[in-house]
Amino acid sequence: MLDEFCQLLHSKYGHPLPSSSGKLAEEFIAHSGLSDYPSLLELHSVLRRYGVSEIKGIDNLPPSLKGHHFSYRGGDYTIEYEAGAWTGTVEFIMGHELYEIIQERYEALWPDYQRKPVPLICYDANKFSAALFMQAKIFLEAFYETGFDVIQLHHRLYKAYSAIAIRARDLVDHDTYPITTDFIIAIYERNAQDHLQEWEQLHHRQDFRVRCAVRSPGIKLGRRGWNYRSPRYPRHLIPKRGDKVIPGSIVDLVCDTCQPVYLEKVTGFDFWGWDDLSFIARPVFWFGKLVKIVLVGVRHEDRHLIQPQIKRVSPAVVARSYQLI
Repeated sequence: MLDEFCQLLHSKYGHPLPSSSGKLAEEFIAHSGLSDYPSLLELHSVLRRYGVSEIKGIDNLPPSLKGHHFSYRGGDYTIEYEAGAWTGTVEFIMGHELYEIIQERYEALWPDYQRKPVPLICYDANKFSAALFMQAKIFLEAFYETGFDVIQLHHRLYKAYSAIAIRARDLVDHDTYPITTDFIIAIYERNAQDHLQEWEQLHHRQDFRVRCAVRSPGIKLGRRGWNYRSPRYPRHLIPKRGDKVIPGSIVDLVCDTCQPVYLEKVTGFDFWGWDDLSFIARPVFWFGKLVKIVLVGVRHEDRHLIQPQIKRVSPAVVARSYQLI
């Protein structure tokens, strides 16, 4: 059925394939009959029909590799993932590898087609996988209903925190079910090499880095230095992948108190206050240890949209901050 699906794509789009990974995921959902809430078992069964004969966990994957796929002499594919991985992670890996398999097969059938190189194809594969498991209408309703609550969506949809963030950003550009509100999501993760059970109970600000950061196109970054005033936000303010925790920030406060914190207004971007922001930061614990901090922000005028989350967790409130989240 994989070749049949590729033939359908070629007859509909030719070259190139749909520019949106989410659109390609919708084509696959329609072709395969995947349900609204696909499970690991369902996806496993579907992939067998599309030429993936074996899916298995192994112990000797490199630390930087969560999963991969291969085939011998044009035969069926095998997908391998890190043994012991959480079910939601395994599902996401399967979707990720499926995207790369589709790209490979499409290129084999039409050699003039060129798939993107690594790491660009990996970014698209992540978006494709997120779209398979968090379908547009369902996700959009849940995103607004929960007050942009990444943690609750993680439990409700059984997907990784980063996958939730990726899907939210991808839906900004959706044709039918777009997210029209400007937002920022940053996920700070504790940096440790040993197993979670061996982590120390105590943690420090310097233990955390931004693992995933997304923002809508309306949140633009400035380019002229620390205190440049413009409709763009100072680059040092908006969290980016790899950033450390800023001393005095609400993420720093969550590190110290292990409690959620709501920052009602961040000011200092324009004379009229049109670009003021509001943020909530929340801790995530595993085995009683702080492992992640999830930061979600919106424009101050849209703060009512995160009220469902605020009411649910009753965070400590910081009334105002000047150019410091």
